[in-house]
Amino acid sequence: MKIKFDANQHHQRRAWESAVGIFKGQELDKTLFSMPSLTKHEFEAYLTGKGERGYGNRLCLSPEEILENVQNIQLRNGLKQTKELKSLDFTIEMENH
Repeated sequence: MKIKFDANQHHQRRAWESAVGIFKGQELDKTLFSMPSLTKHEFEAYLTGKGERGYGNRLCLSPEEILENVQNIQLRNGLKQTKELKSLDFTIEMENH
């Protein structure tokens, strides 16, 4: 899937600002994480800097902080505020009105 993003389109900008805003207050911290087994070719590319590397951020925000961030985003977008988080799976609707 290929995603096209145009920062000049207000609805797209609001969508990604909302997605990022969920994690407002999260510290940026590089942490180690595991990657699937690499083929010999992939491993050699990784060692020579030609392969892809990944970084993970350990989530430091409490569920209450994430809920507050979500509620602020909902308020800013004129949406009914969520009372509780049932999971950390989020859907961002991106409509052009």
